[in-house]
Amino acid sequence: MPAQPNRAPMLVLVVVAVALFLLAGTMTGLYVAKSSQLGDTRETLGTQVSDRDDTIKADQEKITKLEADAKAANDELTKNKETLTDVTKERDALLPCMRRFIEALDAAGADNDAALSTALRQATTACEKAQTAVDES
Repeated sequence: MPAQPNRAPMLVLVVVAVALFLLAGTMTGLYVAKSSQLGDTRETLGTQVSDRDDTIKADQEKITKLEADAKAANDELTKNKETLTDVTKERDALLPCMRRFIEALDAAGADNDAALSTALRQATTACEKAQTAVDES
């Protein structure tokens, strides 16, 4: 009878091969699972980035519009300040004329010819100055 070959090395080889096969299957499963998870994460992050970019773009458009509105309001304010300054100068120029005219009316109402004559002369002078100041504005 021929000597039977020792089966132990063959058995160890088969066990190692099965273990490697199982390990390869497990690693392939983990790879596929992680790859799928990575794809989902990538998709989620892509959506979030896209949403953030849309929000930033909308905010920048709002900022641009608000800056334009602020500039228009500032320009209008500057124009109104200049108009107010001009109107104030004209008021200040006309005020003495009106006061002298009221004094003349009061003198006329009191039948005081001397005061009326003086008040009319002062009113004429003040009104001429006011007319010059208003024409220069």
